[in-house]
Parts: sequence; structure tokens; C-alpha cells
Amino acid sequence: MKLKFMGVGGAFAPISVGNSNMLITSDSGKEFLVDCGTSFPYIYTGELNKPATDLDAVWVSHLHADHIGGLEWLAFMRYFVPKLDDNKQKIKPKMYSVLSVMQELWESSLKGGLQSVEGKVMHLTDYFECIPVPENRSFRWEGAEFTPVQTIHVMSGFVFKNSYGLLIKTNKQRTFITTDTQFCPYQLRAFYDLADVIFHDCETYPGYKSNVHAHYEDLKTLPSETRKKMWMYH
Repeated sequence: MKLKFMGVGGAFAPISVGNSNMLITSDSGKEFLVDCGTSFPYIYTGELNKPATDLDAVWVSHLHADHIGGLEWLAFMRYFVPKLDDNKQKIKPKMYSVLSVMQELWESSLKGGLQSVEGKVMHLTDYFECIPVPENRSFRWEGAEFTPVQTIHVMSGFVFKNSYGLLIKTNKQRTFITTDTQFCPYQLRAFYDLADVIFHDCETYPGYKSNVHAHYEDLKTLPSETRKKMWMYH
């Protein structure tokens, strides 16, 4: 498997930098998208000149626009310009997410734009093959095991908003992608230790910490054996 960043920036990144979404390509050539932010369609179809029909699956980590802002594009593209099987039936892209994230995704973010198609009331399952993942469970794609790891990103009032990274296991290595997370060394220590490679959310504003992303100055305090495995983005 190969992992390619489709952008390395945060919510305020220009299109030239892109949102921090990642494309995993299996040995058979299938493509799995880790988040689909606002900049993704421009990078994927514009810079890479690839059609939406190439995408096999998408993971949704949480509901900020730099992670889901391109999903309406993907849904409409695959609905109106579909990929077809040998029997001329539509092949929907797979959508993986923790169930609570998937439910909130439709009701709070996508329903307003995607519910209405001429002559039909639509649902998320009209666009995607929805595969909700139970908490503390894994799913498999192209021979790899993907385990959602809940991270602490934003606390809204008295509630932590859902945000999930991924621990990906292949027969060659274990990769931990945090997606968006605060600096939580105690909560994430076990996953740092499990991983051979870590792709970690990081902000770099000098003299300012947003407290919703891990800051570079904090990540520098992690043990050297953890830092040696870590690539920082966002």
C-alpha cells in the first residue's frame, strides 16, 4: 500500500497547500480516501487529472469542512456520472465511519444539499455504500485492518465532539494517523507505541496555541523513540 497526501494544511490553508486529506492506494490499485475536505476535488481532478470514479472508499474522521467539505461533490459526481459494473449497475463508493459520526454527518452537514434530487427524496445510502463501524471494532479493506482511534479534538460545552484517527495494520507495518487531535500524550501513548510510523496533526503558529490541535512545541517534548517515528502535518 502507498499513502499520498492530497494536502497538508489546516482549515485556513489555500488550495495550493490543500486540506490534510490522504489517499491510500492498495497493491491492486484501489483508492481509499482518508477524509474529503473542501480542497480535495480541486487537487484530485485538477492537479492529478483523475475522475471521481477511481475512488473506491472514503473514511470520515469528523465534521469540520477541511475533512468533509468535498463529500457533496463526491456524492453528486458518483450519482450523476457513476462507475458501472459489468451489468451496468451503479457502484457506490464505500463510506466508513463510526456510526455516530455517520449519523451526524447526514443530519448536520450533508442533508441540506444532498437530500433533494428532482423527483426523489434522497438519503446518504443513495450515494454511498455506508459501512458504520462499531466503537472498539475494526474493519478491513484490501487486506489491511483499520481501527478507529478516538481523539480529543474539540470540547463543545460539556461534550467532546466525535473525532477519530486510524490505526492501520498491514503485513508490513502499523501506521497511526491521528487526523485532528489536541496534544494528549497519555491518552495516545499506547497507539504511539504500537505504530511503526505516525502521521500526526500539528500546528506551528509561534507564540500561539489554539488548544484544538497538537502544537509543535508540545510534540517536541515527547520521548525520542516516539518522535523518531513521527511525521507532522496540518
